[in-house]
This record gives sequence, structure tokens and C-alpha cells, in this order.
Amino acid sequence: METRFKTFFSTLLLVALLTTTITGCVSQEPVQASSNNQDPFTTDRVATVRILMSEEDWAALQQNALAEEFVRADFWFDGELVPDVGVRPKGNSSLNDTVLSGSVRFSLKVDFNLFNKARSFHGMKKVNLNNGWSDPTLIRERLAYELYEQMGVPTPRSSFVDLWVNDTHLGVYTMVEPVDTVFLKQHFTKDSGNLYKPEQWTGSLDWTEADVEEQGSELGAGAQGTADDPLDVNLGGGKLREIMEALGYISDSDPQVEPQQEGNLPPSPPPPPGGPPPSGGEQPSPPPQPPNQRGDFSELIGLKTNENTPNHSALFRLVDVLNNEPV
Repeated sequence: METRFKTFFSTLLLVALLTTTITGCVSQEPVQASSNNQDPFTTDRVATVRILMSEEDWAALQQNALAEEFVRADFWFDGELVPDVGVRPKGNSSLNDTVLSGSVRFSLKVDFNLFNKARSFHGMKKVNLNNGWSDPTLIRERLAYELYEQMGVPTPRSSFVDLWVNDTHLGVYTMVEPVDTVFLKQHFTKDSGNLYKPEQWTGSLDWTEADVEEQGSELGAGAQGTADDPLDVNLGGGKLREIMEALGYISDSDPQVEPQQEGNLPPSPPPPPGGPPPSGGEQPSPPPQPPNQRGDFSELIGLKTNENTPNHSALFRLVDVLNNEPV
């Protein structure tokens, strides 16, 4: 009897120890990612990124990807969790091509502090997940960043990740650190300058301050420097309207506050300078602009910092040198 009791007790103790060991390995509470010195841009392996959202939001995102609207989600980086983040499709031609092809393999932007300004992921407010749509090798972007870094150019960190959204396996993506205010603080002694993200033909920089002044006179004194929408004000790196849309206070279909009358809308900007059209040909027209992009070159160049107190004097000096100094 005593021997059987000892055997039973030993077996029970062994089971208890095994259970504790197994639980400690695979059933731990997830570790919430936070700001620390660990670099998530690994170069020795492909990390797994999982984005979990409601099935309704995932379906809506797929059906209307071009709207680029944020939805709530949880972000997993291997064993780390950042809960309640904002996720939206991103891109321009790559996003259009993805949608037209019928694929759901969109590039994505993850905003860690959209819903909680105190939240970050290893010090970053946002991260980009790029699909390498026009690159069958999926390595060109990473190689380009490595080359720039070797040349001493301030370069965003990047690495390969294996991406899942819910139960959909999207495959290999390039995770890229965004060039934002956090990036500026890390790479520049003074981070108070202007950061631009030019879109379409405004990024050609083949215009000068004189062209901007000419555009201002054509648009009308009342149109230049005025905002169509009072909600189009920057708050912490994002527009107030975008933040209110993400939080569900308004929808993208809501009209602008105190919109201008249709007859008073300023005209679209003139085509960029470039001389007369070729003989026998028609004047090339600029790429179509979204309805809310009206203004001169300095307004459409994509200022991402100091938006509420814009000063483009340094930009004007740069484009003057580019266009007027002898080669």
C-alpha cells in the first residue's frame, strides 16, 4: 500500500512539473511591445507579423482599399503584441495596380499611437509594410536602402517579414521605418526643419518661387493660403479630420465644415513649367489631382512638419539653385 502510494505521488509530482514546464513555454501571456532599445529590424531571419482585426473590417478594407481608411487591429511581431492600432492600405500606383489585379496583397501602414498617443513600437509611432508589387525578386527595396546607408545617407531601417492578416497569408513584405519626426530626431542635430513628401509632378522640382507667385495671382488672392476645411489642421502628425474619421466621430462621406460654394472653388493648378509643347503635338496635361488637392506648388509639395506655420524659404532657395545655376 505504501509503495503504491509513493508511486502515485511520484507520478502526480512528475505530471505537475511537466505541466508547469509546458505551460511556461507555450501558454505564456503575450509580451506587449513597448519602447526599448531592441531593434525589430532583424537581418538574420524573417520575422512573422500578424495583424488581427474584425472580419467585417477586413472585408471592408478589401472592398474599398483605395479609400485608405484606418481600421482598428492588433499587431503581433513574433511574440510581441501592440494592441489597438490603426491599419490602412497605402500606396499610389502600387495600390491602384493591386486593386485592379484583384489581389488583396496591399501595402499597409500601421499607426501605433493613432488611438493611444502614449503607445509606440520600439520607439516608432508608425511602420510601413511594403508589398514590393512591381519587384518579382522582392529584394530591390532592401538593397537600395543598404546602398544608401553605405553611402552615409540617412536611411530608414528595413527588414523582411512574413505577413498575415487574420487567416490570410500575404507572404513576404518589407517592413520599413517611416521618415517622420522620430526619424528626424534620430538622424539630425536639428529636427525643426521642414519635411516634405512630394506627390506626382510637384516632386519634379522644375519650378521656382516665381512660378508659385504666378500661380497665386491666377488662383486669386483669396484662394491662396486659405483652407477649404477647418478640420484640415495638423495634430501630432495627422490631420484632425483623419483622426476623427478613425475614431468614428465622422465618416469620409460627411461634408466639409463650411465648404466653399462650387462656383468659388479655385481652379486646378496650371501645368508645370517646361516650355511650349512640341511642334505638331498637344500641350501635355499634368496627372489628375485628387479633388481636395487645389493650390500652388508650395501647397502641393506635401509638407509633413510645421504645417500650421509653413515657411518655404529654404525650399525656394533649393529649387532656385536647381533650376537657375549653370550645370
